[in-house]
Amino acid sequence: MSDNVVATVGAANPRAAAGHIRWFDPAALIVAILGYGIDFAGAIVNNTRLFEDPITDQLIRESAQSGILFSVVVYVAALAAYNWADFSTRSSAAQFARQDAPAAVGTPAGQSESQPAQADSQSAQPPRNPILRALNVCLRARRPITFKASLRKYFLLYWLATLLGWSLWIAVTWPGAMRDDTIAQFMQTSGNIRYYTQHPLLDTIVFGWFWRFGAATGSLMNGLAAYTVAQVLALSLCCAFALCYIRKLGLPFLASLLAVLYYALNYVVVGGVTMMGKDTLHVIAMLPTAVLFVEICRTRGRVLRRWPVATAFILLVALSVASKRTALMILVLAFAFALIVVRGNRKWFFACAMAGLVLAQCVWGPLSVMATDAAVTESRELYGVITQPVGRVQAKNPSAISAHDRELLKGFMDVEGAGDRYNPSRTDETVWSLVPHASTAAKWDAVRAWASIGLKNPADYVMAYAGTTMNWAYTGKGSNFTYPTDADYLFSESYMKQWATFMTHTPQDDRLPAAYRLLGDLMGTSNKADWQRNVAESVRRAADQGNRWMSIGLYVTYVPMILVGYLISRRRWVALGATSLLLLTVASLYASPIVLFWYPASEYFILPLFTALPFCGTEVRPRSS
Repeated sequence: MSDNVVATVGAANPRAAAGHIRWFDPAALIVAILGYGIDFAGAIVNNTRLFEDPITDQLIRESAQSGILFSVVVYVAALAAYNWADFSTRSSAAQFARQDAPAAVGTPAGQSESQPAQADSQSAQPPRNPILRALNVCLRARRPITFKASLRKYFLLYWLATLLGWSLWIAVTWPGAMRDDTIAQFMQTSGNIRYYTQHPLLDTIVFGWFWRFGAATGSLMNGLAAYTVAQVLALSLCCAFALCYIRKLGLPFLASLLAVLYYALNYVVVGGVTMMGKDTLHVIAMLPTAVLFVEICRTRGRVLRRWPVATAFILLVALSVASKRTALMILVLAFAFALIVVRGNRKWFFACAMAGLVLAQCVWGPLSVMATDAAVTESRELYGVITQPVGRVQAKNPSAISAHDRELLKGFMDVEGAGDRYNPSRTDETVWSLVPHASTAAKWDAVRAWASIGLKNPADYVMAYAGTTMNWAYTGKGSNFTYPTDADYLFSESYMKQWATFMTHTPQDDRLPAAYRLLGDLMGTSNKADWQRNVAESVRRAADQGNRWMSIGLYVTYVPMILVGYLISRRRWVALGATSLLLLTVASLYASPIVLFWYPASEYFILPLFTALPFCGTEVRPRSS
């Protein structure tokens, strides 16, 4: 068994091992307390417009009341999930231990073969009531099967179910939507500006294939439509692949059904499948990478002894890193945690992981830059950790920054400029105050100044960081989002002036008209039928009304927090090691320059894979069919 499920459930939770429902669970209580604090703080941050308005006594009272109610909901949800997971692991241990007990194995003197599992047999007996019996079937673990058998029996079903669930949204958004960075990448592939590495070159090149297809067939809109079809097919296949793996683990029927419904119908997943953007494209590599990572951890690396698996893992790691810059740090740290888990196969796992990273960084990276003659741009987003709080102090109380600290910061950033451009909701503005190509010594001086200013102005630092991260956790009104249903918002007057700056081969006075001529083929995606507009409007209304199912925080913070609470309290260390990939993905979001609904695309898709782990019982012999 991968993480000694039976022993840990019994040791950490003796009443659960005996078959009792736990009405009090310390782990669920801790999660609920954290939920109260987050909801209370989130209400303060959002209702003061990121601390731009004063905090009143009435606001504190209302936020506290809302936080208490929300914490009760969190506790009940966590308690229900924990009891279900305990029941699932307990039922699998009892049921499959009996089924797998070999008759040839000797039994102690004076004891029949049926006696050792007598208590478990009694707890595993189905209830007589037909309703309770049906509920028992839905909630208890099923026997694991081989992945090959799962693919053969369920892949087509899961794939068609996913496509069917997405069909309405595909019809509403056809021929597809785009995000702003996609236009910047189009400008590179169309030759109007030099390629650059701020956006992953792999994504830019892939998008360019479809733009060229559109140009060859008479309209760029054809390229957008072709990309939408290709991405929908690829994402749906990846979802079916992940669902087959979840079924392989032997999850309860209801848990597997919920995973299918999550992929097929949940807005956070469905809303992004027709979006032409680098974050969604990255999912195509990251989701199967996560599946293999989980299996590597659960088998302590043994699965990598199969050459097809090892080869697929190397290629998927390379594609994941090449398609998103933050994936490099996420995977490197996740591999470090996995090395603790894989034990006897550490050398082989390390070799496979390094092969994937080297393929992305030392082979694809230099070759793609050379092939496209791309300008290598420095990644500066993480410097916002320093520029944002310093910019806030400069904007709100400039006298709080001493002359000595200003001198230390001089070689790293323009402090006055950061204060003038300070935006409480994102770090991009203050990051533009960075001194280009600052020396290593200047960066260390900046760290010293940042720490010194923070010790004197802790409240401003808390407010600065809360403004850029709070909505990753808050689920109340104002934290919801909606995906674009078309691309026409990218062609507003302000955006077109921005795109005109990319027309570097055009005379200055003709750049704006040239941008309109170049992008004209892509305009008009908002011209839809009444029923399409009505569906899109109903989604927007649901978000405006504060629907918590459409909040980022539910999926980025609360579900992972409940998951980690269970794994730690039940001492499921192998599962926790596998979950490091999810947790590091979440951490990367908190470190990002702004709370933006594009960013968690990969987290939304990999989430069901990790929430399945608490329901996995012992590693018994899987059935081949």
